[in-house]
Amino acid sequence: MFALIYDTKTNYNFLARPEKLLKVNTCSLSACTRKKLPKNRLKMISKSVALAIKSSNSVSSLCHKIIESSPITPRFYGLPKIHKDGAPLRPIVNTISSPTYLLAKFPTLKLKPLVGCTESFIKYFASFVEELKDIKVDPGDILVSFDVVCLYICIPINEAIEVINRLTDLDTARLVEICLTSTFFSFEGEFFQKTCGVAMGSPLSPVVSNLFMEDFESKALSSARLLPKLWKIFVDDTNII
Repeated sequence: MFALIYDTKTNYNFLARPEKLLKVNTCSLSACTRKKLPKNRLKMISKSVALAIKSSNSVSSLCHKIIESSPITPRFYGLPKIHKDGAPLRPIVNTISSPTYLLAKFPTLKLKPLVGCTESFIKYFASFVEELKDIKVDPGDILVSFDVVCLYICIPINEAIEVINRLTDLDTARLVEICLTSTFFSFEGEFFQKTCGVAMGSPLSPVVSNLFMEDFESKALSSARLLPKLWKIFVDDTNII
């Protein structure tokens, strides 16, 4: 049995056995990032999300717009990273029309202006290139670049919620918590709930990931014995001298 996977970047279809989703990218459905559910919890999660929306001071007046009238169970699938050896799959949880999809857009709009308020933030890579022109590199300096492996999947939910609580009002933070802790999905006829990480496929995930990483970076630099001459971050790629 094969699964037909569509790569949106190349417009090519990609055939892979379903177990490839589990084995090639082992962090995507590892036991530490999800737990198996005995049954589909769509109705239960839909009710809890609707209740949170109606009791919120921020979005209760918009409940008719952000409560899904016919919610569906999010699906897990993979997009091939064809630029990497073996074409490992990028794990996606399709949250469109899920109980939290419309709700997630509201805190995303409130939190987005908070992203990129650090000196290390690179909004456009072209601006990073221009900034490098003014950096004096000594003979003993080394330019190093590294990134975070499986960033979204590795974001600790509880710690991310703590960061959000420090940055915004309690009502918005509560909505973020509802979205992050209500992520579940179906795969091969079985149901799972995420216990760690944010879902690649949710409107909220990029903002939460960026804010968590900026907080993590701040703690790391403040406790470092030796500071680099240059420390710049573009999404999940870090460049230092």
